[in-house]
Order: sequence, then structure tokens, then C-alpha cells
Amino acid sequence: MKQAPRVRYAELVDPRRSPPPRTRVIYIAGPYAARPDSPDPDLEVRRNILRAEAAARAAWQAGWIVICPHLNTAGFDGLPGVQREDYLAGDLEILKRCDALLAIEGWSMSEGARGEVGFARGRGIPVFALGEGMPTPGLLSETNLASAEDDLREDHHLASKDIQTNTGTFRLVDIPAGGGAYVTVCRLLDRRRS
Repeated sequence: MKQAPRVRYAELVDPRRSPPPRTRVIYIAGPYAARPDSPDPDLEVRRNILRAEAAARAAWQAGWIVICPHLNTAGFDGLPGVQREDYLAGDLEILKRCDALLAIEGWSMSEGARGEVGFARGRGIPVFALGEGMPTPGLLSETNLASAEDDLREDHHLASKDIQTNTGTFRLVDIPAGGGAYVTVCRLLDRRRS
């Protein structure tokens, strides 16, 4: 049996041979469980997982390292000795280590996702809602995102703020999420050509 050629790690990260390594981690937050009144709970869970997977794929393509808890525990329902609260606690432990959170469609209807958004905000982790454009890791490293978010909240007349990055121009819009929390919707206005 022929063995694959050995590749040294240094060759994988050589900037002359490949793009720079990904360093920013984004956490996908959205509904997992079916709504209590769902006519087909299994189908709804599967759809929720597929929505999260689609967002995770798009985030990988945008340059993020992605944590998608939906895929981490898909099909683990009813695992002996493990409760729903164990998964949620584990997700928050993972979220502590992330650079940003991406709230996907339906997040505000999910108790777990609302808790993750509140947890992230409480720890100063930027929260984005999937709007018309996927936020890029460069948005975190090329700007003072915390300052931009503070400006949005302090100036009630300011509905949005545009941020120039090496990637392009992004518009940040804060949307009240209840209880004094906000979710920042990020929209790519124009992409710079490289």
C-alpha cells in the first residue's frame, strides 16, 4: 500500500504557499429544538440544523473558524446521563473562547439562542445577526468594533454606522433585542477588489 507523502506543518503555514491561517472564531447561535406547538418536531429540528449548517458553511467561506453547536450534538437527544442543560452549559463554555457570535434566522424565538446572545454580550463578545452579508474576521481586527457599537447605543439618533475595512465597507445597525440587549446586524455595502 502506497503511503501519502508527508507534509510538514511549516509547509502548511508558509505564507508564500498559502493564505494566512485563520485565527478568528465565530459561534453560530440559533434554534435547535422544535417549538412546543410544532406539528412535526423531528422535521423542525432537522431544518434548524440545516439552517445552522448553511450559516456555518458561509462563515467558513468568509474566513472564520466556525463553531456550530447544532452539528456538535446533532442526534444526541435522549443520550443517557446527559441532560439538555449539560449541552447548554457546554455550549457556553465553548462560546467563552470565541471572538464573535452569529445569530441566525429564528434566534430570537429560541430560549437557548437568546441566552447565548445575552451571554456573549455580557462578556463583550461581538454579536452579529445574519443580514444581507456575512461579517468577515477582518471586521474585528481592522476596526474598533466595540467603539462603533458603543456609539450606536449612546447616540439614539444614529441608526447605523459604516465601518471601512480592508475587505470593504460594512454597515452596522443595532437592533434592540429586549432587556437592554442589542444585536448588531452587519451588512456588506461594497467589497474592495484585491
